[in-house]
Amino acid sequence: MAETEPVVQEALLPLSGAYVLDYVQSESLRKRTSRHYAKASELISTELARAECHEIDKCEALVAAVVFMEADDIRSLTHSLYYPIFWELRRPKEEIPNFYSGNLLAKALLDHSDPWFGYWKPENVQYTHAWAGMSACVAVGCILLEMVSPLLPVPLPRRQRDRNFAWLLGGTKKEAHTIYGAKGFSPKLIHVLAQITRLCAEVQEMPDSIILPVAASKLQQILDTFPQRSEISEG
Repeated sequence: MAETEPVVQEALLPLSGAYVLDYVQSESLRKRTSRHYAKASELISTELARAECHEIDKCEALVAAVVFMEADDIRSLTHSLYYPIFWELRRPKEEIPNFYSGNLLAKALLDHSDPWFGYWKPENVQYTHAWAGMSACVAVGCILLEMVSPLLPVPLPRRQRDRNFAWLLGGTKKEAHTIYGAKGFSPKLIHVLAQITRLCAEVQEMPDSIILPVAASKLQQILDTFPQRSEISEG
């Protein structure tokens, strides 16, 4: 289980400390939380160097730790307005923010450790709820930030581009349409959002294409009748 791994436990401590600092301005707590942040960063670097963490279906704990640290960086942005925290290192505007870099790192880990790699059919892939929740969190973070960022060129080959965020679609159709966690998006809906964002980039590159409007219409049809469910509602 990911929650038993030291890297996950250490990553939770600075996140918890940041929440407490919302209500208690304590210099000793701030310093202790900063030490935990530095320790968690060190453990993540160590784990990234281990070959085992990059094997198929072996990166769950590392991705969880990165997600917690990314959330921690976002919280530190709000703290810095009135109570500086050690790990809030602002980057120049032209550079990628820390929390976005964390999302991209988590996405890269999911890309090359996707359990779907060894299956022909997505319904044969056995994802855990933890994997589904983390992958949704990472994908939403990446995709929503792309929506408010300058559209990048389309550098990937078509085959590789079609596999972008493919790890969202493993499992049965019911699982792909199930909302996990508090994001409000099912994995399939998140994947559609990724396709829309990618399509916008392609339209920018090829404004005279006659194929892209057809693809856009198809995505619109999917969204018009898109079903979602959760553990408390069948939709």
